[in-house]
This record gives sequence, C-alpha cells and structure tokens, in this order.
Amino acid sequence: MSESILTLDDVTVRRGSSIVLKNLHLEVEQGQLVLLNGENGAGESTIIEVAAGLLPLETGQVRHHNELVLDASGRSKRTQSAFGLALQSDGCIGSQRVEEHLLNALDLADGRIDVGPWLERYNLLHRRHDLIAHLSGGQRRKVAMLAGILPGFVGEQAKLILLDEPGAGLDEASRANLVEDLHGLRKRGDALLLASHHADFIACATD
Repeated sequence: MSESILTLDDVTVRRGSSIVLKNLHLEVEQGQLVLLNGENGAGESTIIEVAAGLLPLETGQVRHHNELVLDASGRSKRTQSAFGLALQSDGCIGSQRVEEHLLNALDLADGRIDVGPWLERYNLLHRRHDLIAHLSGGQRRKVAMLAGILPGFVGEQAKLILLDEPGAGLDEASRANLVEDLHGLRKRGDALLLASHHADFIACATD
C-alpha cells in the first residue's frame, strides 16, 4: 500500500462570512497526482492553501506524511517533511535574483541540485542572475513554478508538491515540458495536488 503523503480530514474553511470548504476529506498518496479543475470560485486555490497549512480551519486537520501540520484548534507545526509550493500569486520576491530564489526553495527542501539545466529547459538561463522584478509576467510564473517542482527532485524521500495554476502564463512548449516533469515527479513517488483549468494536465492526473 502506498504511503499517504497528504491528508485533509473533515476540513471546513471560512473566508469572511462565507464557508468555502465544508467537511472536506482528501488524501493524496505516493505517485498520485490529484487534479482540481472545477469552475472558478469552486475553492481549488483554497484547498491548495489549506494543504500548505496557510489558512485557519473551522474544523478538521491537515497532515503531511501522517504528521499533524494544522488543526482547528489553531495548533500548527512546521512539518519535518519538505514540500514544494507554487501559489497562484507567485510569491516571488522582486529583489531576489532568479537563481537565488530557486536555491532558497531547494534549501527549504534540505538539498540542492544544479538549477542551470532547469533554467535552460524553460528558456530562463539568460535571466539566471537577473532580478525577478525585471522579468516579464510569463518568466516570473516560470520561476514560481520551478520553485514549486524542484524540491520534488531532491533526495530519496517522497515529497508533497502543491501547485496552483502552474501553467498560467506559460507558452505551449513550457507547458509540454511541465507535463513531462509532472510525470517525472510521479515516477519518483512524489504526491502532487494540482489546481489547473488547462486541458494539458488532464493526462497527468491519476484522480
């Protein structure tokens, strides 16, 4: 039986006066890619943020590798298991350089790989030492996406990878590369939760 990497158990989330998730149960196991592709406003981004432990819960709990990350009492714990995260609001810091941002993401995953081939793969090698603030919107999205997936290629332990609209702003060739890389992460045994409306990613999904 595959290990459960992410568990959302009876999760309810309120934003303002509205309940946006109610009694949600979701489990993502090793080698699985769960695709969230409902209509806009259906709560996909909220699920990604909850899975990362970023939002308070009305009910339920969030676990990574069966380790408690967050519960409804407000208890939270920095997970001992690194995970990759790319939010729809890219989270990049404009004053950082491209390579610096990616290396910081890898450091949080307790490992390093050569980012050069990845930058070349996504046509960013020439921007390696540039400030993120000087990138185009599409280039900035590529950096955010790479910061989300690269932790999954570090080390031997299966990682949780959380991606919110990773294909947004990417050209067709880059989306095709990303599809290949998502398959690569699954083959490594990583568990992926992906929110996207791009048809490209449907073939990647196991659920």
